[in-house]
Amino acid sequence: MSIITQGNVLTIPLVDIQMDETTQIRAKTYPETVKEYRAAMIAYDPTDGPIVCGFQPIKVYRQKGSAGIAAVYIVVDGWHRVTAARSLGKTLIEALEVFMEKPGDVDEMCWLALKANLTPGLKLTNAEKAASLRYYVKALQHRHRGPRGGRANGPFKTLREIGRDLGGMHHETVSRHLAKYAPNTLKAILEADQTISEDEPAEPIKGKFNVDTVRGRKAAEAVAEVSRLIRLIDHTGTLKALRNEVERLTKMLDRKGV
Repeated sequence: MSIITQGNVLTIPLVDIQMDETTQIRAKTYPETVKEYRAAMIAYDPTDGPIVCGFQPIKVYRQKGSAGIAAVYIVVDGWHRVTAARSLGKTLIEALEVFMEKPGDVDEMCWLALKANLTPGLKLTNAEKAASLRYYVKALQHRHRGPRGGRANGPFKTLREIGRDLGGMHHETVSRHLAKYAPNTLKAILEADQTISEDEPAEPIKGKFNVDTVRGRKAAEAVAEVSRLIRLIDHTGTLKALRNEVERLTKMLDRKGV
């Protein structure tokens, strides 16, 4: 069966779609949602044509076949739509092909599936939201791209940046989930502390992993190094410039109510 292309949208045979459980980020497929989608598909196309009408395209990754074997499409987003369409005997569905940084990587596919489900639609449950962070970290999305474009050695994102990526998850919720299943990752993120803006302050994270504690330790180490260097300086002009900088820092502490 041929594949029809309209702009970036493909119309692909349902028989060529593979529903791989390893890329299903939901805890289960919900029969109520499938029933609702079936009814909508019937309403959108009373003539019972072969193609699914009235729905947003599903998202798929095209898995190339080996010699003599045709390519298949792995569902990234659209499990309920595909299930409903198959149950009605539909043969074609519209789809968008996703781009992958690491083609075929299961962790990245799970992240792409999660990302698609952060948009309006069937909302993720709390358990699915907690699991979402694992997919996110496995796909290295908690890091920015490095100098060569990859993420393995890229700088860490802040907890707030991670929360925004995950659909507005609070940074303390991000911290709590990471502390539970990936404490070393959380420690590395806090140690790196990429926050550079005073507009992303202050709610100190409670418990064992407290970003203010990490920052305080780093500040104390820096002050100790400054003190050591000042003792070694004799030039009056240099010392006066340092005094002005220390006075500026003192005023900053005053503004913070110390």
